[in-house]
Amino acid sequence: MNDVSQKAEIKEMLASDDEEESSPKIEKAYVPKLTGTVKGKFDEMEKHRQEEQRKRTEEERKRRIEQDLLEKRKIQRELAKRAEQIEDINNTGTESASEEGDDSLLITVVPAKSYKTPGKTKDPEDLDREEGNGRTNHEEDKMRYEEECRVLKEAKCLSLVMDDETEAK
Repeated sequence: MNDVSQKAEIKEMLASDDEEESSPKIEKAYVPKLTGTVKGKFDEMEKHRQEEQRKRTEEERKRRIEQDLLEKRKIQRELAKRAEQIEDINNTGTESASEEGDDSLLITVVPAKSYKTPGKTKDPEDLDREEGNGRTNHEEDKMRYEEECRVLKEAKCLSLVMDDETEAK
């Protein structure tokens, strides 16, 4: 009987193992948040650090944009002031910039020196050519000056428009 009872027990055990294997295991769909463990605390700290880093970078980006806008406005105002000063110089004929000590606005035109060797006379045709070169240099300087005035006036207008837009905001 011993043999028969042992075989019966073995069959029962095998049958119960088959039932356990055949029954599907239910997996949890929800994993609880690990707050009490070291790993859970570390995860929270990491998320918090990343959030702070994101906020810092966003604030830095905003600050840089504001700083760039301020610098642009400052440059435009300076250009506008220079345009006004140049316009004042043209209109009044006085150099107010030199009275204030601002040498950046003064444009000094140095005439080209003609290097003559002593004792040598030039042909009248050569003298006419040199005078023609002097006139073209003077005309080029005048054109450059007018171009600079035009650019400065445009900058002044742009700065006024930008100031109006910022005030409107």
